[in-house]
Amino acid sequence: VSRRAASVRVTPLLQEAHAARFLGALRSVMHTPMQRFDPREGFQVWRFGWVPGEDDCDHPLCILGRWLRGDALSWVSALTERDLVPAPDPTFTSECAAKATFFEPYDDAGEGRSVAVRLLLTPTTWPPEWGGHLELLDGPEGAVVNRLAPAWNTLDLFDVSRSAWRRLPLIQKHLEGYTISTWFHAAS
Repeated sequence: VSRRAASVRVTPLLQEAHAARFLGALRSVMHTPMQRFDPREGFQVWRFGWVPGEDDCDHPLCILGRWLRGDALSWVSALTERDLVPAPDPTFTSECAAKATFFEPYDDAGEGRSVAVRLLLTPTTWPPEWGGHLELLDGPEGAVVNRLAPAWNTLDLFDVSRSAWRRLPLIQKHLEGYTISTWFHAAS
């Protein structure tokens, strides 16, 4: 728990067999290169988006998405003591971090967003000097208040109403890491 950065890290999150199954599913789908080289919001990352299928779909990513919008949401609501609902957009995003991935400082806040949710499925960790450790900032040009290493089977939660600025320094080695992202919104 980092009160200054308004964040919580939970590890391990899932049963090992489930985490391995979800990682296998992420490795089997095409992540598309996404870039924006803009001085205010530059990034380069490989992404895959999906909407979970109905209850009878047994694809691992459908199971994971339904869990995140159901039991995980309820658990995070209880943990944060907030009445939370899923993001209006049912799409989940997987980001594949690899060499040359980076994010310039960006604001994770958005209309209705209360908690940013990141499930990390990174098989190995690496030192910060290789890049890729998420930095939580105290503003758009601010100081680093917390640095989070890529991790295996880990859930990161961020209170975006208190601290929403993030940055990901350029990954300089051939590495692999997956992060599934969504937001939980404050109930109206």
